[in-house]
Amino acid sequence: MTDRGERMKVELDDSLKERIKLHLDLMDKHALNIIRAAARIEIILSEAVKSKFVNEIGVQKVVGDSLARLIQLSFALGVIKQKTYESLLNFKKIRNRMAHDPEPDLKVSDLLSMLLFLGNDAERVVQERGSYLAEWHKVSLEVLVEHIEREANA
Repeated sequence: MTDRGERMKVELDDSLKERIKLHLDLMDKHALNIIRAAARIEIILSEAVKSKFVNEIGVQKVVGDSLARLIQLSFALGVIKQKTYESLLNFKKIRNRMAHDPEPDLKVSDLLSMLLFLGNDAERVVQERGSYLAEWHKVSLEVLVEHIEREANA
């Protein structure tokens, strides 16, 4: 029986250590890509929302620093459509999880949930632009940002 103060030592072989390191590095890259995409989305939506204002006031004065409020206002003003709104709510949840979870992880279902506006074609579109699973994350974010840019500027 071990002492409560003693920790169980687990020996990891070099292969497993390398896979864990690669996974952590990949999650760091995903987190950075999500932060960059969030910044781009905020710029796109802020500019589109501001163009709908009748009186001169900064978007930040209306929504503060809240991406959720900006998404809601964008939908309310017709800047984005229902499926894009739902996609952005899913994106926001993923962004928050990546920012606040000490061990965040992404699944293919997370990536596809950001692309609800594509309907059943989401997986096909991502596969066409990203040949392997590790690319799917970046491709999904690119597709999301491109779609928002087109829809907000329509």
